[in-house]
Amino acid sequence: MALLKLIHWVFAILFIAGAIILPLQYRFPNAGITVDIHIPSGQTRSLNYNCTTVASGNTTHLPTIWLEADAAHGIVDFLGLQHYLAVTHGRNSCSYDPPNFGWSEALPSNLLNWFSYFGPLLEALGQEDNDRVMVGWGDGAVNALLHTIEDALHTKALVLLDASPDGIEWFDTQRANSWTQTQMLEYRKNDLAGRITLAKIILALGIPWGLMPLLLTPSNYSAYFDPTLAPRFHAQGSKEPLWTYQYYALLQQAAGQIDTYLATTMVPASVKTYAVITNNSQPSDAASNAFYRKTKLDMANHIAGGNLSGLAWCATSDCDLGFPVEKAEWTANAIVSLGV
Repeated sequence: MALLKLIHWVFAILFIAGAIILPLQYRFPNAGITVDIHIPSGQTRSLNYNCTTVASGNTTHLPTIWLEADAAHGIVDFLGLQHYLAVTHGRNSCSYDPPNFGWSEALPSNLLNWFSYFGPLLEALGQEDNDRVMVGWGDGAVNALLHTIEDALHTKALVLLDASPDGIEWFDTQRANSWTQTQMLEYRKNDLAGRITLAKIILALGIPWGLMPLLLTPSNYSAYFDPTLAPRFHAQGSKEPLWTYQYYALLQQAAGQIDTYLATTMVPASVKTYAVITNNSQPSDAASNAFYRKTKLDMANHIAGGNLSGLAWCATSDCDLGFPVEKAEWTANAIVSLGV
């Protein structure tokens, strides 16, 4: 009986904590501006964007730098990078919350082309005829490449920030264990099943009981460009829409094959391609690290049609996939130094 009472009180405390902590993740003001876009289906949706506009000068005639992430990252990830691009380098830049993330609305479920929102966003901002540089961070390289091909006339360059082909972690495990393709695919199946289970636990327990801020809290916020704004950045990982998307995306990934889009697609010859790659993706394993470096570089060269226009390495030991967020000033310097 005593044990049952204890369990009762533990659950009661967790529910109360969730009722208090969960709303706190939504208390932060929007870092961008919402605008209505008219998607090809004829429907209207609002997207959240953030564009910096520097004073007229020697650099304002250069293309606007558009920063793209995957579906689970947006404006607050790029605030530091946009700050340094504007203040240090006098460059105009834009970012946005992808549909169903941050302050952007979800797209209609029956939309055939899930990437067709970018053109309407440019039109809503009056930028459809402006020259631009597309920058794709991580899995955001898919968006950046798709939107580059969609409007190669106005896209002067594509910059890949530590982009890698889908499944690079499984390919590396296959290499390390000398597995066959069948063994690797079985490992992928089990790995995705584990990720799906984790997402379900987070949606069922972690978010409703307010545990996510405790589980995701980093040791400090000093890596974020403005530590006073870091709680807002951190809060995006504690919201239900993010993990709902993660859950359904994992289900879709598990039901399909490894996506080969980045590994098989090239930009039009008129678009210059550049890459910024972490030198130490797997610092604890030299062979794995070399595999990651080579795979990312080979993919960037392929996308560029064998004619990569520029390359920069993030070579410090603490540089990982998060460098556009954690090393925003360095990243801004690296992008501009490429000559885009």
